[in-house]
Amino acid sequence: MERPLPALNSRSAVPDEALAGEGERLAEAMLKAAPDALRISKRTFDATLEGLSFEAALELEERGQIQVIRAGRAAAAN
Repeated sequence: MERPLPALNSRSAVPDEALAGEGERLAEAMLKAAPDALRISKRTFDATLEGLSFEAALELEERGQIQVIRAGRAAAAN
């Protein structure tokens, strides 16, 4: 059975006059994320530019984020 793709939206599509504020809002949200999680997301985005299919990119992102979560739990347990 094929896994359904997550819904995508263009929340970042804003009027020109609101673009700077939206960029700042996104940057602030990204600063709250774990650096390793952002690094994995960037690698996934780069891979999609190199011809990786959308489905494969989602799988790569999911695996990477799971690894970050597991590493965080392991560090917290020690």
